[in-house]
Amino acid sequence: MDWTFLIWLPVAIGAVLQRVTGMGFALTAAPFVVLIYGANAGVMLVNVLSALAAGIGLVTLRRAVVWRRLASLLVAAVPGVVAGVLLLQVLDPATSEIVVGSVLLLAVLASAAIRTAVVEHSTGGLLATGVAAGFGSALAGVSGPAIAAYAALTGWRATGLAATMQGLFLGLAVTTVTVKLVSGAAALPALTWFAWAAMALSLVGGLVVGELLERVLPRPWAWRLLIVIAATGAAATVLRGVLSLRS
Repeated sequence: MDWTFLIWLPVAIGAVLQRVTGMGFALTAAPFVVLIYGANAGVMLVNVLSALAAGIGLVTLRRAVVWRRLASLLVAAVPGVVAGVLLLQVLDPATSEIVVGSVLLLAVLASAAIRTAVVEHSTGGLLATGVAAGFGSALAGVSGPAIAAYAALTGWRATGLAATMQGLFLGLAVTTVTVKLVSGAAALPALTWFAWAAMALSLVGGLVVGELLERVLPRPWAWRLLIVIAATGAAATVLRGVLSLRS
């Protein structure tokens, strides 16, 4: 059965959670987009949609961005993006799904395991975070867990965190899509204008709904929902890849 007509649903839910939690879009949408369009094209589509979601968020929060940290993260992320793209080029489609699904599942579990501050800010830690975020963006379309883990470990709780994350998501998505298109590592799925319009409207509508829910929905509840949805989709992606290898 063709499930592509349902693509708007994970996009809308991801946008809602992105607005409520600050980083839920890719974690929620990516597993299901990959299930529908495959690892390479699916991750490309997630990056394009992530860029749109982050761009809207950045416009709203631009005055709170910590620009020096953002610049350091983006510069450090480039080698991670390149490494992720090179890895995907040597993997067959089924293995790619297993790898992407596994990375998504690990990212979800890492997000769930984040606790309290234990270390101080450092240049090395920031650069390592950038590399990890770039690798995650290229491989699975997710860069949020790396920066969220860094923020949790260092106690970065200021408003600037949410704003800076939007800038990071936007920059990484654009960089990843550009590198993949130039290198020929991946291409966007062939979608009709109606599909693009439906996804764009779902994303914007989800952000609006998230704006309203943020006032009444406890953040812990939103995080639990994010974890359950993302883990289910990631596990399904791994399972399909395993079944494809065996067939």
